[in-house]
Amino acid sequence: PEAGRRLTRAALDRGQAVDDAPAAGGALLNLAVVELFAGERRTARTLVEQAVEALHPQGYLRLEAWTRLLAAELAVGDGDTEVLHRHGPPAAAIFARLGCRIGTPRAAALPQRS
Repeated sequence: PEAGRRLTRAALDRGQAVDDAPAAGGALLNLAVVELFAGERRTARTLVEQAVEALHPQGYLRLEAWTRLLAAELAVGDGDTEVLHRHGPPAAAIFARLGCRIGTPRAAALPQRS
C-alpha cells in the first residue's frame, strides 16, 4: 500500500499544483481505492467525499455518479444514513439521466429513506 499511496499522492499533488480539479478528483478516488485495499476504510470514505467535491463542478457526470455511488455504498456498510442519502439519490438521478444500464439499477438497490 505504501507505494500506491506515494504514487497517488504525487499525482494528487501535481493536479492540485496546477488547479486541475478533474485530475485531483481522479487522484483522490484512486487514493481512496488504495486505502480500501489497505484496510483503511475511514480514510477511504473521507477521500471519496473529497473526490465528489472535486468532481461535482467539473461536469463529468458519469464519473461523479460512480464516485457518489461508491460514497453511498461505503456509507451503507458503515450504517451512515446521512452520507447514504447525500450521495445515493444524486447518483441515481445522474445515472437515470444518462441512461446508464449498469449504474441505474445499482443505485436503485441502495436503501431508501424510510
